[in-house]
Amino acid sequence: MKKIAIAAAVAGAFSVNATAAEITTYFEQEYALGMTDTGGDSSFDSMGIDQSGNNMLNWNYSDDLGNGLSLVGTYSMVINGNNNRSATTNRNSAIGLKGDFGTITMGTHEAWTELGAILNDGWGAAWGNGGSTVKMTRVGRSAGGTGGFTNVISNSVQWASNDMNGLSVVALWGSGTDTATATTDEEYTDLYVKYNMGGVKLHAGFASASDYGGTQGNTMDGSFVGIGYDFGAIQLNAETTNVEVKQGSTTWEVDGGHINLIMPTADGRVVFNYASSGDQKENNATVNNSDWSGYDIAYQHNASANTMLYIKYAQQTEGQSYNATATTNEDSFTNISAGIRFQY
Repeated sequence: MKKIAIAAAVAGAFSVNATAAEITTYFEQEYALGMTDTGGDSSFDSMGIDQSGNNMLNWNYSDDLGNGLSLVGTYSMVINGNNNRSATTNRNSAIGLKGDFGTITMGTHEAWTELGAILNDGWGAAWGNGGSTVKMTRVGRSAGGTGGFTNVISNSVQWASNDMNGLSVVALWGSGTDTATATTDEEYTDLYVKYNMGGVKLHAGFASASDYGGTQGNTMDGSFVGIGYDFGAIQLNAETTNVEVKQGSTTWEVDGGHINLIMPTADGRVVFNYASSGDQKENNATVNNSDWSGYDIAYQHNASANTMLYIKYAQQTEGQSYNATATTNEDSFTNISAGIRFQY
């Protein structure tokens, strides 16, 4: 039961196996010091205390309706910190029915094409630095870098199959936009397939958004494929991504990849990530020096059943044309950080 609740907190995912109302908390803070090199201007920065997307409070509940049917639901609330300490954000919150047909829910969902591609990084996709699997699903040049599959989809309906000998499927349809001034509603479709058997993990996802961002005619499409294997002494995960965005008369496309290694120790684990995206294509023409790459290595220590302490070293470099506005030199940062993660 506890593992199910924690998984819901990490991913904002739907916990379909909850048998009673329960509350899950999941909080994380990190203090980082780093060197930033922006367009050839290097400086040592005290980056201060950062807060990841894992600062969440979750309610998961279930009600037995009889005849093999249950009402299930979840509500996830992100507590935003830093300079916005009083703000809260709705994350993954839905209600629905579970039975022999699987689970059908309606509400706000995080798309599994995104989640499946980024969960195998040892951080629960909490941080966007180093070997960032979150950044790998985005297009840097489109609309100032806002195009990509980091999505919370409101007004959505999702079907999740029951486990079928290690195979499971999730399908989603959603509409609507969070932008009040949008000229039209975005429509979003998502299909995700996962297969686990022994130490092997396979997943693939395909997603599409029409009238992307609430602008008629804009589109976004993505595909994500991953494989993992648990060798016992070490766990290996790898993903590839392709993201295409069309905004007005301009199109962008980028391919990315990620490798994650986790080596368990007596009291924790060593984590290594490497991720990169190649040069982006703008209107089918390759933009030179528009790539990025990064890596991080960390030791995570299990201080207790509920508390993890960690220390991490991370680097990331963006090509001078990664964003729509090119710079004279590439941008990069290096930091070393220490953090605390609590889950209950």
